[in-house]
Amino acid sequence: MLCTLIDNMGLLCSRHQHNQADSEENEQTAEIERRIEQETKSEKHIQKLLLLGAGDSGKSTIFKQIKLLFQSGFDETELKGYIPVIHANVYQTIKILHDGSKELSLGSADSSDFIISDENKHLGEKFSEIGGRLDYPRLTKELAHEIETLWRDNAIQETYTRGNELQVPDCAHYFMENLQRLCDADYVPTKEDVLYARVRTTGVVEIQFSPVGENKKSGEVYRLFDVGGQKNERRKWIHLFEGVSAVIFCAAISEYDQTLFEDDNKNRMMETKELLEWVLKQPCFEVLYDHMLQNCIYCFRHVT
Repeated sequence: MLCTLIDNMGLLCSRHQHNQADSEENEQTAEIERRIEQETKSEKHIQKLLLLGAGDSGKSTIFKQIKLLFQSGFDETELKGYIPVIHANVYQTIKILHDGSKELSLGSADSSDFIISDENKHLGEKFSEIGGRLDYPRLTKELAHEIETLWRDNAIQETYTRGNELQVPDCAHYFMENLQRLCDADYVPTKEDVLYARVRTTGVVEIQFSPVGENKKSGEVYRLFDVGGQKNERRKWIHLFEGVSAVIFCAAISEYDQTLFEDDNKNRMMETKELLEWVLKQPCFEVLYDHMLQNCIYCFRHVT
């Protein structure tokens, strides 16, 4: 009798433990299912937007504008983080112009127009060397004054008019005309400075934002992806194509007479046209063939 009682008690304990484990497992399963359901509902309100286009087409500028318009913008720490980028843009620009003037002075019919004055030649060599470094010194008053002197040289100004042949960045004139402000010891970039700042996008960057005004009541959320536009970056695009709500395809109409940064023999506008055709041929974008104007947004950037 005692043995039977002990066995029954053991059986009851075992069943109790088993039932308790089942109950806990069921609760965990139910919790997981609730989370999945919530995430599925929230995903329905998320619109996935892709910024596509060739290199230097203006994708990252639009990305920064969206951040300024629909998010909190850039705080002081983020603004200060652009200082080395802006200073690098200055050094890279003056190097391109100096080296371009030497190239044009050798191969142009009006070659004398591109010869830098004797008093500025040493400045040209100095900043050509600095611009070729991997790290750049912070822009000081003295350096800014020297760069400004070289920028005002007639040969450099003449070279700038041929900038489309030399890969001169769009930010060149803006930053050169603001050198004294950029070199101030207490300099903090403005929103406009950040928009002009040029840094090549590598990989994929993303921001999430909601619309303003009446549309905000809908609860819609947008996830905007910016990608590198150079040829060696495009292999990363394919991973982002699924589940896309809209494509914002950027083309810079100022690039009609320019060649690619990575290929001097390829016209930028032709590259943009071929790239758009390639995007439309992707299986997930087949609908764009018939409804391209409704589903594919074109952003044209013109720089005067």
